[in-house]
Amino acid sequence: MSRATSTVVDVTACLLLVGAAVAVVLNGAAVERATTESPAAARTELLATTTASVDYALAVPGDPPPWTTNATATRQRTAHGTLAELLAEAAMSRVTWEGHRLSRAGTEFERDVATTTRNRLHERGRRTAVRAHWEPYEGAPLNGTMRVGERPPPDADVDASTVTVASPSPA
Repeated sequence: MSRATSTVVDVTACLLLVGAAVAVVLNGAAVERATTESPAAARTELLATTTASVDYALAVPGDPPPWTTNATATRQRTAHGTLAELLAEAAMSRVTWEGHRLSRAGTEFERDVATTTRNRLHERGRRTAVRAHWEPYEGAPLNGTMRVGERPPPDADVDASTVTVASPSPA
């Protein structure tokens, strides 16, 4: 097998197996812990099992084509899935090439996913930060990251957990 064919096969295999990793980092500042289980694991389970719907409009640049009878209706969308799946889609919406964002069409979607996630994860006395990252293969110049919540300070005591969800892009 030639080197080029081998590379194509490797990249194709990676694309088929790629998932979006959602890492949940929790600040361990809660006054009381109800159980000895990791709070991060509980939050990750919540992300992986709680479903939500997000209504948003695509921010398509330029004027709509003249043949469109209702330009706003064609831009209205609803996304439904687990919070982890929605975060994965938002990460892909924020795709960059070598650090340069390719499109801003999904900014309302990203904002609404962040708000929905924050509302579902809110717990008094605990701060939660979520990071969803997508890349077609390790080290790819094409990737996307979605963050919800503030990063914990470098010296903070944190718990962390990771879940992988299927990539929302077709293989």
